[in-house]
Parts: sequence; structure tokens; C-alpha cells
Amino acid sequence: MNKQGTEHRPSAKTFLGRVAAVATGNVIAQACAFLAFPLLARIYTPSEFGILGVYLAVVGVLQVFGTFRFDDAVIVADHDDDSERLASLALRIALTISTGLTVACLIYLWLSVIHPSFVPRPIDSAMLLAIPLGIAVDSIFLVFRAVSVRLTKFKAVSVALVVSTVSKVVIQVVAGWFGVGAIGLIGGHILGFMLGGATMVIAEPATFNYIVRAWKTSSKGMWQLAREFRDFGTYDTLNALLNSLSRNLPYFLLTTFFGLSVAGAFTMAVRLVMTPLNLISQSLRHVVLQRMSGMSRNGEDLLAFVRQQTLILAGAMLVVFVLFFLATPLVVAFVLGPEWELAGQYARWLIFWGACMVLNVPSVCFLKVMRRQYIILIHQIVLLTVRAGVLTLAGMMLGAIPAIALFAISSAVLNIGLVLYANLLTRSSRSPWVIA
Repeated sequence: MNKQGTEHRPSAKTFLGRVAAVATGNVIAQACAFLAFPLLARIYTPSEFGILGVYLAVVGVLQVFGTFRFDDAVIVADHDDDSERLASLALRIALTISTGLTVACLIYLWLSVIHPSFVPRPIDSAMLLAIPLGIAVDSIFLVFRAVSVRLTKFKAVSVALVVSTVSKVVIQVVAGWFGVGAIGLIGGHILGFMLGGATMVIAEPATFNYIVRAWKTSSKGMWQLAREFRDFGTYDTLNALLNSLSRNLPYFLLTTFFGLSVAGAFTMAVRLVMTPLNLISQSLRHVVLQRMSGMSRNGEDLLAFVRQQTLILAGAMLVVFVLFFLATPLVVAFVLGPEWELAGQYARWLIFWGACMVLNVPSVCFLKVMRRQYIILIHQIVLLTVRAGVLTLAGMMLGAIPAIALFAISSAVLNIGLVLYANLLTRSSRSPWVIA
């Protein structure tokens, strides 16, 4: 018999406390990362950051298949034993996908040695093998985080973010000091997530026990459960794939049109602006999704909550936008050095995209809880099409800065459109959710 989740609806004070716990971890982690930027910018070249950007883009696209988004299903499942089975399923998928990719990479390397005229050798074998390892580590981290959110262990998530970021920066600095090149940036990223995931499990015995139970769970009924939550394996996975492709398009296209140095400056701009905002949006998304799932089970008014949170975020993001847009170019050039001036120009425009990415968190969570993932899918298809068109045309006809500016502004406009759609939904006696 399924065990019903024992979670009670949190009070407004408790909810704000959970948001604050995760936000505190984000602030500390990003403060450490920001303090390390001047040092990293002087140890590594823009081209090496460009290699990191391309690597993260490849891993970001393929990692979508690392859990098939069943990590989100772990949070929203109504029953605890269903959630454990979904966690087990996500872990097994992660290990299967990463093992398969490792074998494929080894076969490719072997063929490149015995048939070099037909199979070109990769620039760096270690970087190629780092791709499946990165996918495995990132995917397992996501499952651990989902379990922690399910158990409302938000302080553990916060501590894990700090450990992950600090260890990543320390490893990258040490590796750069020894002149290992871009592999130092990549290795720091992978080891940082390893240590963060380990911290999340070790810090909370309840999370550790949950993971152990999930791993020991019999596969009986697992695939039936996967079919029950097929929206996550289909719509959510496709949504995530399209989102990852559209988010990572700049790395591929900027490298194609302008070279690794421009891609490296863009990577630094993303780390300065988008990475902290993305971590905030991801952390907020998990807290809001967990809260909305409980409200939905209790039959409470989700729309009022969505509108309230959207207004709060709009005010906060307006302040962030003004400060970043005005100050970023000067601050980046002063802190990182004149060779990173382009990164400051790129960062100024990326704030359009980043602010609206945070703003749409309540709307996306609302659509997921209401199983309206196909709306998000349509949004992602339009977003990918517009971004690809804008980047390609601007890359061919204009320059790097106009291309990035148009990319960021178009992303912001389409995200605002999704927010407006979700906030105009209302109850109807004939249809569960229609536009007001």
C-alpha cells in the first residue's frame, strides 16, 4: 500500500524561511565565485574559457537525458514509496546513460587510433571522456537535490551549493596555477558537483536513508510508475532539451562566427550574470514547486499564490536589472582587467534574459503542477526558433554584441509572454483552466 506523504502545508513564515535558507547558500556560493573571478581571469585565457563554455554546452544538452526529468517527479509524487521508486528510476537512468556514453567515447577513441584517416582524433581525449562523467555527476546531483527538497531539507541543499561552488573554484585556481589549461576548469566543475552531492547526502541522515531505500527498491512496478508520470519523461524532457539547446546556442554559434575568444568572453559574462541568477531560479523553482504541489493536493488557490510571487519577483528583478545594466561594463573591466572588456558588454545585455528567467519561475511551476507541460513545450519551440534565427542573422550581418543583445532581449520578451499567459489563467465551470 502506498504511503501518503506526511508533509503539511507550510506557513508563510516557514515558506519564507525555506526560500531564505536556499537563498543564503546561493549568496555565499556566488560571493565566493565572484571573489575568485579576478584570479581565474588572470590564470586562464578567454580561449580556455571558450573551451569550458563549449564543454558545458555539450554536457548541458546531453544531461537532459540523464534523468529524463524524473527528478522533478520525485518532488511532486503524492506517495512516499512512489517517490522512492522514481528516485531509483532516475538514478538507474543516469548510470545507464553515462555508461553507454563512456563506452561510445572509448570506441571512438579506439577507432581514431586504428583508422585516423576515417575517424578524426579529438583535440583532447581527456575532455571527450569528461563529457559522460560530467553527465553522470550532474544527473546524480539533481536526484540528490530532488530528494532533499522532497524531505524539505533545504539547509542541506544550501550547504551543498556552497561546498560545490567553493570546491570548484579552489580546484580551478590550483589547476590553473599549475598551467593545466582548460581541463582544469572542466575538472573543477566536475569535482565541485561531486563534493556538493556528497555533502548533501552526508549532512542529512534522512536524505542518505532515503537514497539507500530508493537504490534497494525493487524494479517491480517501476515502469508502470514511469508511464503514470510520463509527462515528465516526455513533455518535460523535450522541454528541457529545447531549453538547453536554445540556452547553449550562443556557445556554438559564437564560436562558429567569431572564434573561441568571443565564446570565452561570453562564458565569463554568463558566469558573472546568468550563473547566479540561474542558481537562484533553480533553487526558488524547487521551493515553489514543492509548495505548489502541497497546495494542489489540498485544493487551495494556486493562482493567487502565483500572482503574489510573480509581483514580488518583478520588484526584485527590476532593482537587479537597473543596477546590472548601468554598472556591469565598468565593474567587469575594472575587476577582471581590460582584456575582459567584451565580457562586461555582453553581461550588460544578458541581464534582460536573466531577470525574466527568474520572473517566470512561479508560472512554470504552476503549469507543471497543473500538468500543462505542453504549453511550456510550445514556448520552448518558439524560443528555440527565435533564438536560432536571431543569432544566425546577427552573426552573419552584424557583430557579436548586437547578436548577444538581440538574443537576450528576444528571450526576455518571450519569457514575459509566458508569465502573462500563466497569470491570466482562471477557473471555469466547463474547463479546468482557460484564459480569463
